[in-house]
Amino acid sequence: MADIKQAALWMEDGEIVRRKNFFPGFGYKKEGRKGINTTDNNIDMEPFELTDLLADDWEIA
Repeated sequence: MADIKQAALWMEDGEIVRRKNFFPGFGYKKEGRKGINTTDNNIDMEPFELTDLLADDWEIA
């Protein structure tokens, strides 16, 4: 498990990241040069929340 900084590094490496409390199959991924998207391609409806940015339970999906 890791913080958001480590999760960002994992996304840079092409991994999908998630927190344990996310519903199954959902995660965040890098898209394009600097973009982030979700596995269901709905980032506008599921942006990062403050609790996500402060959490230390990020993992590779």
